[in-house]
Amino acid sequence: MGRISKEVINLKMDADNNKTYIQELQQMLDGDMSVEQWRNTGRFMCVEFVPTYINTDHITEDWVFTYAGGVVLELCKDGTIKHPLYSSKNLEEVEEKVFNKIKTEL
Repeated sequence: MGRISKEVINLKMDADNNKTYIQELQQMLDGDMSVEQWRNTGRFMCVEFVPTYINTDHITEDWVFTYAGGVVLELCKDGTIKHPLYSSKNLEEVEEKVFNKIKTEL
């Protein structure tokens, strides 16, 4: 089972689930997911509001971007976007490189 399938299950068990977001994730699973579709699932938030089913043990910054499949990118104070696989000051560049590395896991 892929990361997005697991996320859908977790979201469905949450009493405050976002049905529209769940449908969006399910549609992504039905087709050939593009980096643009995945990028559009991104949400910017304070790390304390990241859903509990997403592992944040490795997070050192206060602000993050979360994406379908439980992917988290950190926004560093110097403007760098950081992921364990790649870092840059260009968000789209990091998104694309991370997506291309993990898309088979989604």
